[in-house]
Amino acid sequence: MGKEKLTADMSTMDMVMTMCEGNPGALNVIMQMMNDPRSFMDILLCDSLDIRGSKLYMLHNDCCGRNNDKFNRTLMMLRCEIFSEEQIHSNLDLVRAMPFIDDSIVIEGVPPYGKDFGPTDEKWDEFCSKNKEAFTKKLDAILEQQKGHNSSGPKM
Repeated sequence: MGKEKLTADMSTMDMVMTMCEGNPGALNVIMQMMNDPRSFMDILLCDSLDIRGSKLYMLHNDCCGRNNDKFNRTLMMLRCEIFSEEQIHSNLDLVRAMPFIDDSIVIEGVPPYGKDFGPTDEKWDEFCSKNKEAFTKKLDAILEQQKGHNSSGPKM
C-alpha cells in the first residue's frame, strides 16, 4: 500500500510526488496522464485504489504494454469495479503483472484501442465479463502455483 494519499490542499507538484513515490516510471505515467485534463479523475481513482509508485508503473508497463489507449480502457474497467481490489493488488504484487485485458479475446463490435468504448456501449458488459473470466482464471492459477511453491519447504 502507498505511504500517503492525495489531499485537497496539495499542490500539483505534491500530488505528482505522492503518486510517483520516487519511481521514475510512475513519474512518466503521471506526466502522460496530466496531458489529458480528463485524466485527473483517473489519478484520483489510482490514489483511491492505492495504485502509486511501482504499482502505477506496473499497471501501465506490464498490464498495458505502455499502450496509453489500453491503459485508459483498463482504467475504465477499474473505475467500473470489474475487478476486486484484492484481484488488482494480487496482480500488481506479482513480479510481472498480467494484463487485465486479454487482447486475444475478440468480440465483434468492440472497437480497437483509441476509439471511444465504455459502459454505455452495447458490447461493454460482454467485453468486461469475458476479460474478467480470463483474467481471474490466470490469476488464480498463478496464485495457486505460488502457494504450492511456498508450502513446499526444504526437505530434511
